Amino acid sequence: MRRPTGAGCKLPSENSLKRRNKGGDNMSDVRSPKKISGDKREDSQKKAWRRIVERSATMKPTIWIGKNGVTKTLIGQVVAQLKANKIVKLKVQRHLAETESMRDIVGKILKASNSSLVNVRGRTFTIYREHQGD
Repeated sequence: MRRPTGAGCKLPSENSLKRRNKGGDNMSDVRSPKKISGDKREDSQKKAWRRIVERSATMKPTIWIGKNGVTKTLIGQVVAQLKANKIVKLKVQRHLAETESMRDIVGKILKASNSSLVNVRGRTFTIYREHQGD
């Protein structure tokens, strides 16, 4: 079957296909390595994680990462908000996202705050950390 062509039908350019198919650009290697299997005992964990993901989708960013990037002050603020709320949504300024990769930014924050990645959408990402007995 032939694909229709015309004013309303536009084929994707080679550049747009290359951007979509960047081999190692996904964030799967940054995400938490723990897998939640199909075991019945772990259904509650799956449901809890699903609630966290749903909650992150409706949240507004609470921390903006500016031109200075990941600093000690920023990490301190992230840790304080994680302690209070367990979940934090961060947004990276466009200029910083162009100069430094999102993978590096997210990796630094996850390592410094000892948290897990929930979701990444463009320049916005959400992290989560269980409350720890202090």
